[in-house]
Amino acid sequence: MSVASSDCFACAQRPLLGRRVALIHPAWHSCGTYRVVLGQIAAYRALGAEVFPIAISSDPGFVPGRSWIWKSFNQATPELDGDPRYYGGAPFHAMLSPQFLRDVLWPYLHGDQAVVRLGMAERARLSPAIEGAAFDLVRQPLDVVGASKGVSDVGDSAFML
Repeated sequence: MSVASSDCFACAQRPLLGRRVALIHPAWHSCGTYRVVLGQIAAYRALGAEVFPIAISSDPGFVPGRSWIWKSFNQATPELDGDPRYYGGAPFHAMLSPQFLRDVLWPYLHGDQAVVRLGMAERARLSPAIEGAAFDLVRQPLDVVGASKGVSDVGDSAFML
């Protein structure tokens, strides 16, 4: 077997070798979504990709740089400790705009769980170390098409960015 053919075999086994994948996921640790996130990280790495998990909080004030506020999430997710961690979250002042109150808070108070998650994610600030980074693929674990379009029966597993 020649070197060239073994290189092709390696490429076939790891088609994402050298690719950078940003995996945007909800900052949840005690549900099935977290297991999906871990599975996707493992799958992308097995395919050769360098994976950058970015946890986005749906809670107000969970912005990057506040390590104390992320402490419980970090303690509950030791599987992510091997690599740098990146975060995103909306600052408190983002929720004071009339647009947020009208388009996010009002529907949320009337039962639309998905709209608040999307509204917070849209206003999230990202970790400075990840802002401006280039990726070959940006992926979120759950694709909830229409989450921001009034779909209110998606439940707690809904997240879209």
